Amino acid sequence: MTSPLLTATNLSAGYRATTVVREVSLTLRAGDQVALLGRSGSGKTTLLLAMAGLVPPSAGVVDRHSLSPRDVAVVFQSPSLIAELTSLENVVLPLRLSSRLPASEAYDRARRALDSLGVDAVDALPGQMSGGQQQRVAVARVLATDAQVIFADEPTGSLDATHARAVLSALRTHCTAQRGALVLATHDAGLAAALPTTWRLDEGRLHQVVPC
Repeated sequence: MTSPLLTATNLSAGYRATTVVREVSLTLRAGDQVALLGRSGSGKTTLLLAMAGLVPPSAGVVDRHSLSPRDVAVVFQSPSLIAELTSLENVVLPLRLSSRLPASEAYDRARRALDSLGVDAVDALPGQMSGGQQQRVAVARVLATDAQVIFADEPTGSLDATHARAVLSALRTHCTAQRGALVLATHDAGLAAALPTTWRLDEGRLHQVVPC
């Protein structure tokens, strides 16, 4: 069994006085590719953000072991692209800021990531793209990095079936290449079935971990 990349122990988290995630314990190891199933409001987003270190736990602990902040990436529900930058520039910018790659390498990585998702409008601004195109750019922004652990929050919610499959395939390929892990939150049981493991979250509690 491989060493754990991330461990959560009795993790609770929420916002102000409201607890959204309750006493969740789990371990992510290299090679794990997990669907996090749950209806809207079940706590999926909060759990992902707490594991990623973007929401502080109100109780319990998240141990990211030897992972650095650059080793963990999040695909948010909303693309959150910078309106003044093209799709290519939106993917390049975090590469330049976080890893200080030479411009030529950053642009090459960004183009490959966009191409893997069928995004050919590399010079388009977010306002000139559909919601689905913007979401694919947001996914490409993560795929261009060396992140080992990816938390993806409903990354295919605005995509048609063909592009949803392409996004899922690209995320899985990236995590395999990085010897990392993927947790993909979704309410789509069909999409979840494509991943080898399913976690079910109900009202903030992780009730079962089910190998498919």
